[in-house]
Amino acid sequence: MTKMNMKWLRDITSKTVTMVFIAIVFSQSNSNLLAQANTNENAKLDSTVNHINVVPKRCVALRKGQVCYQKVSFQWKMENADDYCLFSAESEQPLYCWQQQSTGKFTLDFQSTETIIYNLRQTTSNANVAETEVTATWVYSNKKRKRSSWRLF
Repeated sequence: MTKMNMKWLRDITSKTVTMVFIAIVFSQSNSNLLAQANTNENAKLDSTVNHINVVPKRCVALRKGQVCYQKVSFQWKMENADDYCLFSAESEQPLYCWQQQSTGKFTLDFQSTETIIYNLRQTTSNANVAETEVTATWVYSNKKRKRSSWRLF
């Protein structure tokens, strides 16, 4: 190999190693930040009573009007243990109920084209004690380009 080829090979190898190193460091720092954010969210929920949280809060479909599919997790905490049920604004039937609990978790397969509000009700008084929502959104609107009646190519 000539000196020129050897120098080129060293430069490429050095740049590749540098890029791989940066990718590894970046991915580790992102996973650390995500873990820290989850810890902070759990700590915030633990210190707040009479609260319901849903993760993720947004479901994204490709086009407007398409059904969005997402697994969402509800987590709630109340000051007093009692009978509670989770309801969707679309139905009078409970999604899940807990008896004599002050905290609860529930996972739901969300499927909708629009935003849905969820309520946690105290069953003894039938009063809504907490509320959250899952927002359905989309990447592209349904507007299709008008095709012209002629084409050049």
